[in-house]
Amino acid sequence: TTRTNAKSSKNKKCSNNNKKNGTFSKNIRINSNIKVNKNNLSKEKEIRKLNKKKIIISIVIVLFLAICGTIYYLTTPVFNVANINVYGNEKNSADTYISLCKIGINQTNIFGFTNSSVIKRIKQNPYVEEVKIEKKLPNTLELHITERKVDYQINYLNSYIYLNNQGYILEINEESKDVLVIEGLTSLSDNIQEGQRLSNEDLIKLDTILKITNYLKYNSVESKLTKVDANNEENYTLEFAKEEKIAYIGDSSSITEKMTAVAKILEAEEGKKGTIYADEEALKRNRVYFREN
Repeated sequence: TTRTNAKSSKNKKCSNNNKKNGTFSKNIRINSNIKVNKNNLSKEKEIRKLNKKKIIISIVIVLFLAICGTIYYLTTPVFNVANINVYGNEKNSADTYISLCKIGINQTNIFGFTNSSVIKRIKQNPYVEEVKIEKKLPNTLELHITERKVDYQINYLNSYIYLNNQGYILEINEESKDVLVIEGLTSLSDNIQEGQRLSNEDLIKLDTILKITNYLKYNSVESKLTKVDANNEENYTLEFAKEEKIAYIGDSSSITEKMTAVAKILEAEEGKKGTIYADEEALKRNRVYFREN
């Protein structure tokens, strides 16, 4: 019995050792597999990184070549300005605006300048109020001009100053135009220049004159007004040369009522020479009246 027990105990120990050895070998195999998998993953990552770098480098090279090719193509003579078309000009000729652009025909590349620089040069002409530029590929430039119009003139020495309704001096000319004459502006001096704007004081007077003409236009008698004397801001004087009438309208207040009354008197007293009184005193008394000469 003791021998059999010893043998059984030995057999158990051997079996236990065998089991332990088996599990140990299994653990070794698993660990080796894990190491192999990790090595494979690291290699795959390196390959992916290399592929990404290759792709990025190839994209950069393609973009660089495309940009260089585009720049080279755009700077070829195909894109040199060959035509300049001018629209909206009435006062000045198309050649005047083309020369102001300072763009060499068949010499200047259409991408070789900015619109703002050309607009600045064109606006040196006092008649130009607004400019829009369109580039029509491959070689055409379009200028859309908005010109100022002569609305008033001022007797100045032995010549005339042409003004628009915003107070810009458009031109100094020896010829008289068939437009409204203004007297009494104070900002005119020997140093006056075309393109210059009137002083704030004169702009206030001009605003009153603009209201006067607008209300007369509303009453369809604007064309009869030939001169406005603004020397006395407390008593503007209107002259209707063809009607042979003068109107005193006081200051710049109540322009609507005054011009409505003046228009009615011009219609009612047509063909008569005389003076219209439509100042503040006349309005207060409700007695705007006409005195025949």
